[in-house]
Amino acid sequence: MVRILKLQYLLIIIFFFTFINETNSRPPPVLKCNGDCGVIDESSKYSAVARLCYGWGNGSDVTFIEDDIIITQAHIFGNINRIAPCCGGDCAKKAEDWKKFKKNMFVCDGADYGRKGETIIGKVIDIELRMTEIFGYDIAIAHIDRNCPQCVDIDIKPLPLANNFPKLGADAVHVHVGDPRDKNIRRYSPHKLIYPIIGAPGLECTMQYVKHDGIDNPPMVFNVSGSPVMIDECGNTAVHGFHGRGEGDDDFMYERLQLVQAQKEWVYKQIKAWTGRDKLLDACSDSGYRTFTDSASFDAKQASCIPENSDEELLVRCSEHEGADSFQFNDRIIKELLQE
Repeated sequence: MVRILKLQYLLIIIFFFTFINETNSRPPPVLKCNGDCGVIDESSKYSAVARLCYGWGNGSDVTFIEDDIIITQAHIFGNINRIAPCCGGDCAKKAEDWKKFKKNMFVCDGADYGRKGETIIGKVIDIELRMTEIFGYDIAIAHIDRNCPQCVDIDIKPLPLANNFPKLGADAVHVHVGDPRDKNIRRYSPHKLIYPIIGAPGLECTMQYVKHDGIDNPPMVFNVSGSPVMIDECGNTAVHGFHGRGEGDDDFMYERLQLVQAQKEWVYKQIKAWTGRDKLLDACSDSGYRTFTDSASFDAKQASCIPENSDEELLVRCSEHEGADSFQFNDRIIKELLQE
């Protein structure tokens, strides 16, 4: 059964404070990391996770999914909710930071960002964005020049996008760079994906809530918009979604992960347009790569940018998410988000 809730009613009963984790945002008074905000990635297992850097101290987290392609969230380029919805070039025209800094927007190494000075490993050549309303998209990819005059040659191991949605209750890991109160070192923390994947009609399967309660998930890390959450797929690490949009309620943050599984066709086509390549890194392929011939080739149903049947005044569970329909909530906020 599809579970829905009118957005107007939701706003009345929940008193959510919508909070996008941009670099200069002030965190609400909720449980947040203090000092140790995760385990330092000393072995560079997650070398793909880096930091967008531009201007004077500006930036957010990005993830390499190819040697020359990063993925992150649209709002880190200066796209904020009030300009939504937008797609592609329409988004880029409204992205204030991109317009202002596009000639000098770089990617910096996540291992020592801000400690020993920024180590530039790439320059942003072009961007492609999708941004809809609060329960839809906030996602971006960018084409990167790894051989720019300012670039330092550092070994980066890109990570594939996940093909399928993980089972309810799956283990995951959050990788992040750039909290200025925690030395700007790349770190990782465990996550537990215990809430169902949701979205809006026409924009299904776009997000998943994570409650930062210090029990199932660690305290909240701020100033790391675009930081990825990884899952295990076919025995390999794959990108599931991104931190950067959340709500503060009482003592906790409820992070709303932006998911990638229904966006792979869009990513695939854009990479092909930029580079001419017709394959993507893949966690489940013996060769490590996979070519997609049409929409039916993708494991999850692919979504367009703004479908004609989109209705963001409703919330629905993702029908492709195993176990979600039978899950019994023990959390007040999540119960109110998705009622019969």
